[in-house]
Amino acid sequence: MKKKINLNFLLMILLLMFVFFVVNTIQAQDTYILELRKGLKNENWFVRMHAVRTLGEMRGSEIVDPLISAIKDEHPRVRMFAARALGKIRNPKAVRSLIAALKDDDKWVRMFAVDALGKIGDTITVEPLITVLRDKEPGVRSRAARALGWIKDLKAAEPLVAALKDENQYTQRSAALALAELGDTRAIPSLEILLSQEERKESQMEIMQAIEKLFRKLK
Repeated sequence: MKKKINLNFLLMILLLMFVFFVVNTIQAQDTYILELRKGLKNENWFVRMHAVRTLGEMRGSEIVDPLISAIKDEHPRVRMFAARALGKIRNPKAVRSLIAALKDDDKWVRMFAVDALGKIGDTITVEPLITVLRDKEPGVRSRAARALGWIKDLKAAEPLVAALKDENQYTQRSAALALAELGDTRAIPSLEILLSQEERKESQMEIMQAIEKLFRKLK
């Protein structure tokens, strides 16, 4: 009986220690986030950038608003890392700010904004991403095609077919793979050409799987 009481007492102590640890951890994180938010207002862009990068490695709804604000920062590297972080978090609250970032002067900000919108997957982003298929930077166009494939909205089919004729081979490839995600068999000829040109085994496998998927649809 005495041993049972001692065991219960020990379990109670361990439980209290665990609760104390959790509470203190939460409080410490809240304090850390508060300091990082202060860092976002620092006059040095390098400090702001690192504050954004650190916030991007954290999780929780309380970090979304600071990152949304950071995507409007005056320095492009801060905006870029803010867009990347919002892509990791995938909170729909950031969609409108990320759509606005598609018109950013810096190509890297646009690229990461495109990636983030593709990962969030809200269909409201389809039309803005279709517009980005005409961006002056091939890297942005390629990512936009890929993002449309992730979202899988059929409204993107015709613009993606047009993107198969893009002057940039990576945009062509992304468009073909995106059409495969949409189940559009018009991508087959382009995929077959890409397969004959591709030397990397991993990419060959990806293209072959896309072709097989579309041929199954034809049967």
